[in-house]
This record gives sequence, structure tokens and C-alpha cells, in this order.
Amino acid sequence: MYSQPSRRTRSSANPGSSLWNIGIGFKFAPKAEAEAEAPSLYPTLDFKRFFHSQEAAAGASDNGLLNKASQPLQLPKAPVTATVKPDWGNQPIPSTTFTTTVVVEKATTGTSTACTEPAAQPPDTVSKDAPSTIEPPLTSLDFNISKDLFKAALGQPKDSAGSFWSHTMYKSTSADGTVQDVQVHYCTSRQAMEVACQTYFAHEPVLGFDLEWVAYATRGGGPRQNVSLIQLASPGRIGLFHVALFPKADEGEDGGLVAPTFRAIMEDAAVDKVGVHIQADCTRLRNFLGVDARGVFELSHLYKLVKHAGDKQRRKLINKVPVALATQVQDILKLPLFKGESVRGSNWSKTLTSKQLTYSAADAYAGLQLYHVLEERRLAMDPPPDRPRHAELRLPIPIPSTPVVSDAESDVDSDLESVKDSSSEFSDDSIEETMLELAMAESSFIAESSSIAARPSPSAATAAAAAQTQTQTPTRDARIVAAEAEMARLQASRARGRLLARPSALRTFYLWQANDDLAPADVARLLREPPLQTGTVIGYILDAIKAEKLAFPKERLRREVLSILHPTLAGGKYRAVVERCGQDET
Repeated sequence: MYSQPSRRTRSSANPGSSLWNIGIGFKFAPKAEAEAEAPSLYPTLDFKRFFHSQEAAAGASDNGLLNKASQPLQLPKAPVTATVKPDWGNQPIPSTTFTTTVVVEKATTGTSTACTEPAAQPPDTVSKDAPSTIEPPLTSLDFNISKDLFKAALGQPKDSAGSFWSHTMYKSTSADGTVQDVQVHYCTSRQAMEVACQTYFAHEPVLGFDLEWVAYATRGGGPRQNVSLIQLASPGRIGLFHVALFPKADEGEDGGLVAPTFRAIMEDAAVDKVGVHIQADCTRLRNFLGVDARGVFELSHLYKLVKHAGDKQRRKLINKVPVALATQVQDILKLPLFKGESVRGSNWSKTLTSKQLTYSAADAYAGLQLYHVLEERRLAMDPPPDRPRHAELRLPIPIPSTPVVSDAESDVDSDLESVKDSSSEFSDDSIEETMLELAMAESSFIAESSSIAARPSPSAATAAAAAQTQTQTPTRDARIVAAEAEMARLQASRARGRLLARPSALRTFYLWQANDDLAPADVARLLREPPLQTGTVIGYILDAIKAEKLAFPKERLRREVLSILHPTLAGGKYRAVVERCGQDET
């Protein structure tokens, strides 16, 4: 492309040319330019709005930098003929409170069309084929989704950048007409985490909660790999606490890497922490950070209660089998959630990229908005069914004895979609273990050795509840029962009945070992519907062999298990099992 001076020279030489205008240069069709630019999967982030230092929280505005940094970029009014690179992209966020500075790892590389919202067309340009009858789900919260942005997203092509649900669509409008966006606070030190929790999250009754961790993290990897990023969300704020980047000095302080206020929030049963697969996340908090979370609320339980309580025939579908977050967002919030498998499996131990920031902020905030929509629908039922209990109490979901009438719009059943989508959410062994145990808690075989004394008879209420559970439990596969019998015999042979492997791992191993016709994928389908991930079954089999030093068919293990085991695990966590098979690490 010619530089600006050379174009002026050419224009003076050809003043009558129809393709050249001295004011704007060469004329190109805007439509052609738009089509030539490949759309990004994510909307371009406005990093000036995305980061907030504690000076901003305290009202400081030294040099005017913080006030300037919090302003969103404005769309240009004239056509852009060259790439614009903001001068703030790689500069550290100014800070006088913390010792840690945050650096934007990857600046915006597109043209100067960066904004704080996902790509959305004005209402008059929405596709005529967009469903005009779908209304956005609104709540009593101050922050609700913008109707214009919601309808614009509905009109976007499927899987395009502007079609996905995003926390940036939520706005709060004050009495004077001032519009406020959801603000994201990215903290890379324990001190910053403490200030953010004290200032923004300490007095919230309900918080969205989620975790991210390094793929293939082992127990020996410590908290920085196993709890790399902690996300909290209130209606107007999202906190991203990047534990993996906390300074080494934070490890020596009282409480380790956990800020005291965050610990108090998580251990307060009066504060609801809501999310999907949330109990597995809290298990990680306990194991690696010593935080014993209470007030943990699984959204899948409330989702199924609200969805099926009004139909007598469908109440049997109310159970503890989890429903994927993406399925719930699509069904309740009416827009697709970007699943981001490549982002989820990326490296969470380094400074977050724009995609990671968007992904992590969206997950926690989606859980919070889902809770409020579902809870208001539950309260609108006549009579309102009891709310599911906190997940750590391990109590059954309170299913109403008679159907209830819902004032909310009846949604199309998405159980089949949840079966398809939820499998993509299971990518970690600890999640699989916890959720499998929850799903099978009322029907699993309890192995007890003969040396254990008989327990007292249960109360009449407990016995009645157990009888009701048994009548609702379908007949279990004989192969699973046989596998659990083998597990019981192993337990009886051990001192004090103590097993080193988890029950879920032993059950899976014996099921696979005793049935030559069952490959790991078959075992995954047999154990649960929706099926477990095949990788989870492989992990269970190898965990059982490794922990209990079990005998196994070497040739079959090489063929069905080790052949698809990730090289990192083959050379690390399961190296001893690989060597027992006489196979190289690779």
C-alpha cells in the first residue's frame, strides 16, 4: 500500500480519477473489506477497562492514568485504512499499592475497532431470520443483560464471534441514566487478592465460583499448578486471582497463598458459592490451599428441580448427575456459551492472554446469573419447592410430592443436549471421581470387612428414606456388582480394611479386568450416563494398579490403555506401571 505522501502526489496527477479521492484515498467497497477480514472467535478485549488497580478502588487518580485507563476505546467515525496499535498494549498497569505489576501479555492486534462489548450489530441490522419472540431472562439484580445486545447476538451467524453469551453484555443503569459495565479485577499477588475481596466481595450473599488449573497437573505440582486461577463473581464485579503468579514471598505469610478474607468468604456457610461441578473445585481448594469451603451450591441440582418439578412424569429426572454449564447457559440464558476447549487446556501458570481472561471471567459470571434466574423461577412456582441443600451436606434433592405450577415459560427439554455437552466438561480425574460418587451415592455397593462390628439400626425416618431410594434405584448391571464384590474382598484382606486406591478407581479396574470384551470406552458407557471420558477410565485403571500394586494382563493393558495414554503421564505419574509392562516411556 502506498504511503500517504505518495498518494497525494498521484492524486494531483490524476484529479479526475473515479477510484481516487484526495480526502479518503483509494475507494474500496466496505463490504469487501469486511469480508476480507477473518473474524476472531473472541471479541477484542478492551484492556484499559479490563484491569483495575487498588488505587482506583481507593479513589486515587495520580497523574490521571487510572481514570484514563478505565475508559473504553471509542469506535472510529471514519474508515480505517491501516492497523492501529494502541500505545498501552505492553505497558505495566500503574500501581503504588502492590509490589507485583501486571503486564498485558498480548496487545490487541486488530484494527481500532476494539470495544468493551462483543461484536454485535445495531438493532436495525439484525438478521430477519433471528427469533424475535425470544426475550432475555431478566432478574431483580441491578445488572441485567442488555436487550439490544441480546437481540443482536441472536441475529448473528451460528458460532460467530458475536453470537456467544458474554459477561460484557450485562449493564446497570442508574436513576440518572448512567450505564455501568461489569468490571474485572485481575490480581497477581496475595495482597491484591485481599484488598479486592475486602472491597468488593466480602458482603455479597451469593458469589459465582470457578477454578482453572494446569493440564496434567499432578499432586506433587503444588497449588500453583493445581489451583492456578481462582474466579469469584458478584453482580457487578469479577475477581480473577492468579495464584500461579503470586510472589514467592506470599508463600511464607500466614495462610500461605490464600488471602484471609477469601478464606473467610469460602468457609462461611451463610454465603452461597454457586457453580457447576463446584464440589470438585472445592476439593482442590481443600487439598492444595487448606480452605474448607462451606455454603457450596451445585447449579445442576437447582436447574433440574426448576425444569422438572412441574411435571409428575418428569420428576424422576431430578437427580445429582451434573449438567454442563454450556447446556444450562444455552437453555436458561438463551445464548450459547463458548466452550473454549483449546483455551481451557492452555497454560494457566503464565500471565493470562486475552482469550484466557474472557473465558475465565465468563464462567464464574455465568454461574452467578444462572443461579439468580433459576432461583427466581423456583420462588415463582406455586407452591415453591424447597431449594436444594448445600452440596457439602450430601443431602438428597428435595423433590416435591405433587407437581408444582410454574409461572415461568416452559423451556424445551435439553436433557439429550446435556448428555452430549456435559461430557466435554469432564476433563479432570478429580471432577470425574466426585461427580461419579455423587451420582452413585444412593445405589453404590458398600464394602465392609467381617471384622467391622455391626452398626446400630437406622432410625425410622432414615429407614423410610432408604426404602424410598431403593424403590427409585434401577437394577444395576451384574458386572458392576461383581466388580464391587472384588473390591470388598480386597478391602477385607487389608489391615483395618484400609485401601490406598479410591473406590471409583478400584471399581473401574475390576470391571475392566474381569471383562475382556470391555474396552475403556465401553467401561465409560457402562459406569454412567452420560458416559465418562475415556481418559478418565484409563486414569482410574492405572491409579488402581499403581496404588494397590495389583496384577493385570500386561498385553491387554499395553493395547487398550497405554497405547492412548498421554506421553506426559506415561513418563511421569504412571511411569512405574509402564515399566512393569516392559514398555518404554514413550
